[in-house]
Amino acid sequence: MKDLCKNLIVIVLSLTTVSFAANAQESGDKAAGANFVISDLKIKGVGAKYFYYINKSFRMESSFNYMFNDFIPHKWDLHFNGQILISITDRFKIYPLAGLGFVRKNNYVYHEEEEFYYTEVLNSTTAWGSNLGAGIDYRITDKLILNLELYQKGSDQASYFFSTGIIHKF
Repeated sequence: MKDLCKNLIVIVLSLTTVSFAANAQESGDKAAGANFVISDLKIKGVGAKYFYYINKSFRMESSFNYMFNDFIPHKWDLHFNGQILISITDRFKIYPLAGLGFVRKNNYVYHEEEEFYYTEVLNSTTAWGSNLGAGIDYRITDKLILNLELYQKGSDQASYFFSTGIIHKF
């Protein structure tokens, strides 16, 4: 398992390096957006994404999500994914995604004292893992895109996450 994680880290860092090299050599489209992260049919967090288009068919994504547990700071994660864009129509694109994720999670306990409640962080854990999933882009205008993703984070106990948001190309 450790060898697999090391290999994934090398692959993702290589892809990231290639994307930065491509950025320095040629001007590609860039985009940024905001999203909600949904699991178990509840909004679990909010996030931000940045995209760099290597060409019309391939883009790199970095994303940051801040997750809540009953609106108490619970964990955050950082992801680096490669996406192969497949055009269905001039407005619809689907894509598989694969990459690497880093998760930091706070483990806490609730305390009840007289008339109030509070939480105490017991410890924090970190984990690396792989990301696998698929997504859909729907172009609303030339600059605005509705983005939907379903993905699995290998570093997290929850099985699948759904992300929806708006992307702005610039």
